[in-house]
Amino acid sequence: MPATESDWDTPFTINRFRGGGEDSDSTLPVAHTCFFSLDLPNWSSYEVTRERILFAIVNCRAIDTDFNPNSSAWVDVETDE
Repeated sequence: MPATESDWDTPFTINRFRGGGEDSDSTLPVAHTCFFSLDLPNWSSYEVTRERILFAIVNCRAIDTDFNPNSSAWVDVETDE
């Protein structure tokens, strides 16, 4: 993150999420923190939009692929290696 407002030279963008299929109401938004962008599905109503965004804010912890348990960088803290 930029340290000051004057360091902020990358614009924040909101894009249409190109996925989710027929039932986009069950799809959560996708944040790309390194690119300062947010992909939003084509939800059916304001209420669904509000519910999905609030759910993502409160419950989602992963940032892009930084926390991917299938990643080769994943370290299992339970092992003795």
